[in-house]
Amino acid sequence: MILYFSFPGFPGKGEIFLGKIMKIKMLKTREGSPDGISVVTYCADDIIDMPDELAKVFLRKRWAKKNETKNLGKAPENKRAKTRKILVKK
Repeated sequence: MILYFSFPGFPGKGEIFLGKIMKIKMLKTREGSPDGISVVTYCADDIIDMPDELAKVFLRKRWAKKNETKNLGKAPENKRAKTRKILVKK
């Protein structure tokens, strides 16, 4: 079990949350209760960190999908462009 003190997207910032967090992308606008007390409206196309249990419900109902980041590997090295000398006739 992981302990989180607060994170963006929750109305009660500063509260203590127990459990794992999952990052999802909402496909439809739906309401949910991340803490069992308050109700939050999650809008379509938002990327949200939410408790694992609530995220699994949203995924099962196909209201959301997992937001997986692609591993693009190392960034390419910046190489200096080859320069040419231009002769100017006077």
